[in-house]
Amino acid sequence: PATTQSCTSTQSTSLTIPMTHPRIWWTPERLTLAREWFANNQFTPTTDDAYGNALRYVLTGEKVYARNAIAKLMSFRISDSELAGTASNNYMWNDWVPIVFDWTYDAMTAQERTEFTERYNKYVDTMRLKSWGGASTGHVSSNYFWGYWRNEFNWAIASYHHNAKAQTFLDHALVTRWEKVFVPWAKNQGKGGMPHEGSQYGRYMLQYAIVPLITSGLIGRNLLEETQFYKEKIFHLIYSTTPSPAR
Repeated sequence: PATTQSCTSTQSTSLTIPMTHPRIWWTPERLTLAREWFANNQFTPTTDDAYGNALRYVLTGEKVYARNAIAKLMSFRISDSELAGTASNNYMWNDWVPIVFDWTYDAMTAQERTEFTERYNKYVDTMRLKSWGGASTGHVSSNYFWGYWRNEFNWAIASYHHNAKAQTFLDHALVTRWEKVFVPWAKNQGKGGMPHEGSQYGRYMLQYAIVPLITSGLIGRNLLEETQFYKEKIFHLIYSTTPSPAR
């Protein structure tokens, strides 16, 4: 089994984050099943498909695909002018970045890891403290809040044990955003599971959370048990998509 180290916060339940990669989405058991699936469902991603190339590397160990994904990763940048603005779509939308770092970590050079960690730390540190999409009740139902939360969590997990800022990012995601803002909001203003941004942007509140929710559960903390919001959302979805009045 992989060597593990406990990651704890005085305010959050501990996670057990493996020393080895990949950590996001995967366990040894899930990898075994995925590799068995790939044997009968092979695919060849285009060279500019970072997700696809990183996935093929995870499933096969073929370094050519890792290098394709790493090339895309190392070219990812957010301009200083965008970082200085109110929000960053470039940061929020590109959820693949922390995941590709994790999935291809073993194929990266030490210099690449250091360079990218320093660069992405700056992005996460800047965007997590923005008021727009920040850790406040007024923004908790915003798609920016959830995009930023996802990236904070995923980057903390991907870079943990290698990144001095990882614990700060993890605490901000799980304590500041999740425990202090979202969970209380879900019991009050968010009660009933209705995404407040409507049918277009509201769905991102749910979609963006998938990878962190699954990953957290795999490494020791079932966030889905800490709130009724997602269970309530099931009933809200049934109600809101029923073609005639439900009785």
